[in-house]
Amino acid sequence: MKIFYLLLPLMLFIACKSSNEDTSVEKEETTIQLPPAIAPAKLVQIFENCDHIDFIFTNLPFSISQDDKSSIQQTVRQIEPRKPEGIDFSCNYMAEQIFMSEGEIILDAKIFFEGKCTYYLFYEDGKPKYSASMTQAGITFYNNILAQAKATNANG
Repeated sequence: MKIFYLLLPLMLFIACKSSNEDTSVEKEETTIQLPPAIAPAKLVQIFENCDHIDFIFTNLPFSISQDDKSSIQQTVRQIEPRKPEGIDFSCNYMAEQIFMSEGEIILDAKIFFEGKCTYYLFYEDGKPKYSASMTQAGITFYNNILAQAKATNANG
């Protein structure tokens, strides 16, 4: 019986330690992995093959469609193929941007544009696959859209 009382604290220590180790393994498995930067070759493919872009804004009273090749290419140029600094998954996206070629979706992106969040996340199968920074031209473009939306609301 004395051996039991001597081994009991040791068994409890081992049980607690293994319980803590299991918890840390679970945390590692649920950590969100940041998607890699979109490959420049993927952007070249979109630049050359995309014939239609839809912008579906979450909180603006309009959407935008582009089917002019030069406008589409200018839009693609606003995507910088480098991983953005400080991806914040708590930011809300401003719009979904759908790139199409011959009626088929070839790339689906969410545009994050609020505060420090100025980047794109590209999705496949409903999960973030790639990320990209926004060029200064892109920031100017989206600022202009927001200004137009404010002017529309003020006049309407």
